[in-house]
Amino acid sequence: MKRNLVSILTTLHWLMVLYALIGWAWPPGDAWRWVYAIYIPGIMVQWWVNKGVCIINNIENLVLYGKWRNPTENPAEGAFVLSNIERLTGLKVSYLAYNVFLHILLTGFWLLNLNDLLAHRQ
Repeated sequence: MKRNLVSILTTLHWLMVLYALIGWAWPPGDAWRWVYAIYIPGIMVQWWVNKGVCIINNIENLVLYGKWRNPTENPAEGAFVLSNIERLTGLKVSYLAYNVFLHILLTGFWLLNLNDLLAHRQ
């Protein structure tokens, strides 16, 4: 039961990552673009408030280990994408480099989205 819930949370996490990466370009329509315009800053604020960790990682920790924080047993805590990149490719990237790259990438996508939204208003 716990593993099924964690699988659902992991799938949700991947869907959220996918939307963060392509939501600025898809789907068409202003409603989804406005959601994206709020979504990206929301992600960044929750990372900041939660000390670099996605709340979905915290929920996984609660389900599996009964603790809000558990970086010892959950290597994806605070580095969901990074830990999967390392697992899938074998590449070792520093947390700082990953974090800077991710923030620049998401800010760039957010700005592209905002530019597109504002261009459609004129």
